[in-house]
Amino acid sequence: LLRSDPKEPYGVRPYISDFASTGRAVEGWYKPTRLTPEFADPLSLLEMRAGFDYDVYSLGLTLLTALTSKKLPHRTLVNLLALKYVYGMSISVEPFLLDYPALATFHKEVEPLFKSLAEGRARVGEIVERVIPLVVDRDKISMDVLSREVDKDLFALLSRTITLKREDRFRNSLEFWLSFKKLLQDKKWEDAIPKPP
Repeated sequence: LLRSDPKEPYGVRPYISDFASTGRAVEGWYKPTRLTPEFADPLSLLEMRAGFDYDVYSLGLTLLTALTSKKLPHRTLVNLLALKYVYGMSISVEPFLLDYPALATFHKEVEPLFKSLAEGRARVGEIVERVIPLVVDRDKISMDVLSREVDKDLFALLSRTITLKREDRFRNSLEFWLSFKKLLQDKKWEDAIPKPP
């Protein structure tokens, strides 16, 4: 979201209310509590800790969704279940499943894992080890579809923002921005970068 502001170098001021980690991660990891389930990092939600890479994930998925008009509903479902069972929020996933009936089987696979955590029969680390591979397996179909709709180099860059392997993800927004800017220059897409007047 941008707002006109003649005092700013580009004549606009960004107002982004959904980047949750930037202000709190300065002192280290924090527990994510303010988020949009569709664009929240499932790994951070499951681990109950987020850092600067949380915003990289959100931004990358937002850009990918904007470019393709497609979402990753299986990841959203995992986030909703995490909010319900890990964070104890009163959330009903049934309305979501009505919108995405193809996720019924996936839901039956992952919800018992979350319930076992809520009932104290499993630890967070065990849930991460069991849920993330199921998400990655589902990703194969979605990512194949998305990769056909975006330039291959841009898709590779955005894939690094939303990978569920933390060690492969951009560590922060600056690292992402520098790679993104280089890609834009290499592709001769510099017009996508605003220039000061």
